[in-house]
Amino acid sequence: MTQHKKGGFLSFLSGLAMGAAAVFFSKKENREKTKDMAEDTVKKAKKLQKNLKENPEKIKKEAQVKVQEAVAQVKKTAQTTIEDFKKKKKQA
Repeated sequence: MTQHKKGGFLSFLSGLAMGAAAVFFSKKENREKTKDMAEDTVKKAKKLQKNLKENPEKIKKEAQVKVQEAVAQVKKTAQTTIEDFKKKKKQA
């Protein structure tokens, strides 16, 4: 793909995203929800930063537990997907 075509496609995607955002933010309700979510995220980040400074080992352990839980869930989902695929393959 030529550089010109790449730039054109990226410009198209960028325009598409900006248009979707304009439609989304044209509703006051969506702007307020987004603002509330952003403020909530900032509060959570500040709280996490404070907790991290006060007790970094505790935060590290909590993060490790969450990552292990996420990995276990991904493994479970992957196994279920593989089993479903094998069942469908046998039926075909």
